[in-house]
Amino acid sequence: MARRLCIAAALAMTGCSSPSADPPPTASTSTTSTTLPPVTTRPTVPPAVVTSSVRATAPPATEPTGPPPGPAGAGGAVSTARASWYARGARTASGEAFDADALTFAHRSLAFGTTVRFCVGERCAVGRCTDRGPAAWTGRDFDLSRALFAELAPLGAGVVTVTWEAA
Repeated sequence: MARRLCIAAALAMTGCSSPSADPPPTASTSTTSTTLPPVTTRPTVPPAVVTSSVRATAPPATEPTGPPPGPAGAGGAVSTARASWYARGARTASGEAFDADALTFAHRSLAFGTTVRFCVGERCAVGRCTDRGPAAWTGRDFDLSRALFAELAPLGAGVVTVTWEAA
């Protein structure tokens, strides 16, 4: 009995009623009914018949657009990026043995063997891509070998902003 009262109380609080709690409405009971407007649907038109007053505006094909863009900094364009250094590892993603004293670096998408000129202020050095990294979530674009980083900045700096271009 208590359970039935709880259910009836819960239904009354939500505006619902249980079948045994309220009698069904009769003709003498005044109820307000709300009617929604009818749903109108747009007539479907086959795709071949659809016309539009909006026209695509593409640039005229009078000039060649050039080669597709490569990674930032490719083709001699100068870019800026964040770089850190690393000195541990046995093998690189290219298969070479890692050498912290070589002027090498890791990048997520540059082709292995790509040479890049890095500059921090007036100090510049050229390195070769031999590995993959750093992870995208770090906010860095390059992991430089200890020797390459030391050419550009003190190792204690940890992370520096470099300007770079493919050499």
